[in-house]
Amino acid sequence: MKRLYLALAALLVSVHAYAQTSIAGKWSGESKGRQGTMKTELELKLTGGKLGGTMSMGPMGKSEIKDGTVSGSKMSFVTAVNARGINISIKYSGEVKGDELILNREISGLPPGLGRAGSPQPVIFKRTK
Repeated sequence: MKRLYLALAALLVSVHAYAQTSIAGKWSGESKGRQGTMKTELELKLTGGKLGGTMSMGPMGKSEIKDGTVSGSKMSFVTAVNARGINISIKYSGEVKGDELILNREISGLPPGLGRAGSPQPVIFKRTK
């Protein structure tokens, strides 16, 4: 019976570790905004259970991923961009399902009447091979 518990515990640890490592890698998607659709690239890295990496969003350039967390297949992180002198914070949260990463994007820091700050917008990424 003790062996059964040990085997079950090892299986659970393996599944948890696989779910976390499967998030790391390169992802490609499209973000919709006021200027239309722009190609978005993610390079996610998992170090000691913390999520990091970079995000490239068309003409907005490359941003560092900050405050990244992972719990199983769920994740969240924040990026910051400066668009025409306005500092914008974008929070992403969602889940990886196989080779698809579905994130909700919430924008803050926009002046009133400019953009859709606060309303979650889904962004779907595909793993790039």
